[in-house]
Amino acid sequence: MTGKGVLVGILLLAAVPAMAAERCPPSGMTQPKREVALTVSAAPVEYRNDRSRTEITVLAGRTGVPRHISNTGLTRHHSEFRVTPHMWWVDLSNGRRCVGLGKVDAHWAISATTVDVASEYRPGSCQHRVVLEHENEHVSLTRGAFDSMVPRMRGKLDALVGRFEPFVTTAGSDAAGDQILKALMEGVRPILDEQERLRRDLNMAIDTPESYRRTSARCPEW
Repeated sequence: MTGKGVLVGILLLAAVPAMAAERCPPSGMTQPKREVALTVSAAPVEYRNDRSRTEITVLAGRTGVPRHISNTGLTRHHSEFRVTPHMWWVDLSNGRRCVGLGKVDAHWAISATTVDVASEYRPGSCQHRVVLEHENEHVSLTRGAFDSMVPRMRGKLDALVGRFEPFVTTAGSDAAGDQILKALMEGVRPILDEQERLRRDLNMAIDTPESYRRTSARCPEW
């Protein structure tokens, strides 16, 4: 679950005395405030009943398995994280540049969730009902894992941005921006990885042979 950032440079044209121009930031300059704006969202769930058990099993990556353990339902989700650092810079002497970080816009989302119930089980049937209930439990667990990690993501971003002091570089603004973006993405990677582990562990806990036996026992035939 990775994201791509779009860099926005804010060029500050400051009249700075020559003796002070080597300081970063230049003496007398008021830096843009370093702050984080994190938004989160979850796309509506798409429900489908037009794929067969065989097709769903292929989607789940369980090709070649016996029919009696083929997938009757499947929940898939996609998440994304995007970060946009707004950077400022001031040209110094000898091709050097003072670069700093201002506002950081970040967006974390469950961008798509698709629930399949096999087409063999039509709406209103016992099989359709119990499979849908099971898949909706996966939806709920995934959303719960996501929501539980949002405060930690906010905290991590605040800490990262708070540590970003202005620096002097000879790189162009794009290269400097890439450096900032890379550092931000590397900084939040542990949060993204932990959220994915939590999501996986919670969902695996209800995908057990015993769970499948209980589900199957709720309907007279499959």
